[in-house]
Amino acid sequence: MASSPVRPTEAAPIQSSGAAPISNLCDLLQRSNVEPTDAALVAAALRGDDAECSRILGAGANPNKMAMAPGCCHAVTPLSIASAYGHARVAERLLRAGAHVDLRVGHG
Repeated sequence: MASSPVRPTEAAPIQSSGAAPISNLCDLLQRSNVEPTDAALVAAALRGDDAECSRILGAGANPNKMAMAPGCCHAVTPLSIASAYGHARVAERLLRAGAHVDLRVGHG
């Protein structure tokens, strides 16, 4: 008999080595020094959501701050992820907001 999938309300806390369990995403972001707006900007850039990027940048998000993108194994900048996925309008907005083109992410 196959086990049923784990539902989000049943999921075990995320474990970090040598630290107390992390019970939710906000705890994880706080411990990793990533502001929720940084992660939100990276996620919006990944989706190519120009309006959301504009809103987040207008709220004061740093366009050069790295955060984890869904499906990535390393931190990325909003500009690097927008460029990688061909979201030119978002990339242009990030550049106008001061994103640096020479930041290295991931493995170089």
